[in-house]
Amino acid sequence: MKLFLFINVFIFSCSQLFAYHTTVTDQIQQIINQQNQWHIGCTIYSHKENRIVYEHNARQLFTPASNTKLFTGALALKTWGTDYVFKTELVTDGNNIYLKASGDPSLTSADIEAMIAQLAGQCIDYIGDFCIDDYVFDAEIFGPGSFIDNIGYPWNAPVLGLTIDHKPAVIEPVDPTIFLNAEQNAKLPEIFFNVRPLIESLLAKYNIQWSGVIRYARSDFLTAFVEHQSEPFATLLNHMMKESDNLYADCFFKKVAAVLYETAGTWQKGNDAMMNFVQTSLLINSDEIVIKDGSGRSRYNLIAPEHIIKLLTFVYQQPYAATFFDSLAVSGLEGTLSKRMNDMPGKVKAKTGLLAGVSALSGYIETDDDLLLFSILTNGFIAKTLYAPECRPLVEDAICRLLAQ
Repeated sequence: MKLFLFINVFIFSCSQLFAYHTTVTDQIQQIINQQNQWHIGCTIYSHKENRIVYEHNARQLFTPASNTKLFTGALALKTWGTDYVFKTELVTDGNNIYLKASGDPSLTSADIEAMIAQLAGQCIDYIGDFCIDDYVFDAEIFGPGSFIDNIGYPWNAPVLGLTIDHKPAVIEPVDPTIFLNAEQNAKLPEIFFNVRPLIESLLAKYNIQWSGVIRYARSDFLTAFVEHQSEPFATLLNHMMKESDNLYADCFFKKVAAVLYETAGTWQKGNDAMMNFVQTSLLINSDEIVIKDGSGRSRYNLIAPEHIIKLLTFVYQQPYAATFFDSLAVSGLEGTLSKRMNDMPGKVKAKTGLLAGVSALSGYIETDDDLLLFSILTNGFIAKTLYAPECRPLVEDAICRLLAQ
């Protein structure tokens, strides 16, 4: 009799669980069906049950926008860990001074001044040339698949080895005649940092005499005597993910290549490193996914919801999982989700993504008794306003609310 009752209770419990999943998945499907003019992909994975509990167009490829940063962050963490720092150095050959860049996207003009002040403090009051060594990256400032239409916008910063105050640093003002559109020509000089006036003013301020010129030159095999270190990578990652900073992401993409291949970081080498990562660590066939940059600005990028779930599952099993988890935007509280889903603050930790006709949200939802990994990718919508497309509240937020409840 007791066995009979136990079996019946077990069957009832299983039926209740099945009914719950059926109800939830039916409601999710209804949300998606109501927006049948958009191309939507969605995958939901239960950590507790160790299985996918819902999928829709899970293996179809989408333009992922800034959800690409999930892969960039994970690759960088795997490559150099949470405590890695970018080191910008002043080195000398006995006569000339070299500012050796490291690809640090967080470097500021105040940091440069502090380095020049240290230079003067070491009783160096006369130099020949002041040289800029930014050869840690190549000279291709925009990634494959970038749009010329976006030149001049703050979120579309070019990428060079030396970045100062969130702009690529150059010695001379950029000639805008390489572009065709007059408006873009006017914007182009504004998106670069002209380093010459900064260096000249700082050398004068700290009474360092110089007889040469400011020029580009390599400083290989020279010893550093002044060094600036960035914040630990965990801090930089936090900024990149929460604020969806494209410059940081693309610098990381190229820097990983420079570290792994011991050469100048390029978009192609970054792609090589990424494809090796997705194939060997995530067990995704490299022929099934395209990632051409670190930020997600590229329109060539193609990723499926299933790929993102594999990434989120992999990261959750790594020793740096907490760092990755904490770097994500938080519903109603932090980052790009600070003004979304305010009715359930802290429930959703995820990465947003946005391009014209593209919206994405992928991450984690903590429920009372489970951790849900989810990815929602939407392509092909027409929005009245780029920064507030209807698919965000109608699809992404609606599904997250349903899962969190």
